[in-house]
Amino acid sequence: MLVLYATGLRIGETLRLRLRDVDLKVATILVRETKFGKSRVVPFSPALGDAFRTYLEQRLVATIGPDAPFFINHEGRPYSVDKFSEVFRTLLPAAGIARVPGKHGPRVYDVRHTFALTRVLKWYREGADLQSKLPLLATYMGHVDVLSTQVYLRSTPELLREASSRFERIFGSLIVQPQEVNDGVR
Repeated sequence: MLVLYATGLRIGETLRLRLRDVDLKVATILVRETKFGKSRVVPFSPALGDAFRTYLEQRLVATIGPDAPFFINHEGRPYSVDKFSEVFRTLLPAAGIARVPGKHGPRVYDVRHTFALTRVLKWYREGADLQSKLPLLATYMGHVDVLSTQVYLRSTPELLREASSRFERIFGSLIVQPQEVNDGVR
C-alpha cells in the first residue's frame, strides 16, 4: 500500500515490479510495461527505501533472483490485481477508513488519485508555481500529457481552500469588499 501512496504508481505497474527494478542504492524504481508502453524511472524517499529494506528482510527467500517478483504473497507467488484489491479492502477498517453506504470506494485505484492530490496540496502550501510543476507530475505518473493528470485532481475541500487562500494572497487587494463599495471607497 505504501508504495502506491508514496510513488503514485499504477497497481499493475506495482505488481509487475521485479527485484531488479528497485534500486535501493540510488532510491529509484524502474517501471517497465507501463500503460503506454514506455519505461520510466521513479525516485523514492529515504523512508520508502527503509520500508523496502524491511519488507525484503521479511520476504520469502525461496523467490530470490533479479527476475523474481518484488511483491509476493505468503505462498511466494505474485499478487493478482484482484487479490491485491481484496487485501486492500480488508485493510481499510484497520486504517480507520469506513465505506460510505451506497458507494463503491475506496478502491486501490483511488490511492493514485490521493498521491496526485497530496502532491498538488504540498506544492500549494509551498507556494510553488503549479503551471510549471504539473508537467513534472504528469511525467512522474507516466502520463502522455498534463490533461491526463488533471483527471486525478478532482476538487476537494482542502484543495479548494488552498487555492482560494493563494488567490486571495495574490489578488486580494484587487477585490472590492462590499463595505468599501457602500462607503464609496475603491
